Amino acid sequence: MPATEGATLLEGGAGGLVFVRTPTQDDDSAGVKNGTRITAYRLVRANRPPANPPGVAPAADWPDACGLLTDRDLSLLAPGYLASPHSRTLAGSPLPKPAVCDWIPPTDKGDVVSVSVMWTAPSTSEAQRLAAEETRYGLDSVITGRDGPDIVYYRLGHPAGSQYGALVSVGPVVTKLVASTPETVRRLAPRLRDNLRTL
Repeated sequence: MPATEGATLLEGGAGGLVFVRTPTQDDDSAGVKNGTRITAYRLVRANRPPANPPGVAPAADWPDACGLLTDRDLSLLAPGYLASPHSRTLAGSPLPKPAVCDWIPPTDKGDVVSVSVMWTAPSTSEAQRLAAEETRYGLDSVITGRDGPDIVYYRLGHPAGSQYGALVSVGPVVTKLVASTPETVRRLAPRLRDNLRTL
């Protein structure tokens, strides 16, 4: 589906259809204001590899999440962080590179850092559109930062405490950086952005 996880809500299913709610964008030229779009999708099973979904780059173009922060970047926190990669599927097939990477601190007192490649679009403009949707509809408590338009800081409230993150969008790639302290996020988000620029 051509929308990010934060801007897409599964409403339910019936009769072989799945109903998905996505917010609509302001479009004065078409007379469209803020609202909600409900789309019905029919599950189709086939014995051929699934087609690449619209608005998504081919699986081979998705970067390795564990390559988006280096040992040097993480040494700002402490030496000895260990990477724990996680796979993700795209159109029913696993991506060839990890789309999520958790970095585990060398001591129990360290801050766990996680980077997710949320989306890799076929163009920069499509990625910017998706990042704007995620910022507008999928993030709680956006925090204004001074690191430019590529980075949007935010805070998520949980019963166990707050979690801090940054949505980092460079070129066709939209990523999310998460940690338990705002200081960690603010130190690593610019590094993540710079590393994305070298892809």
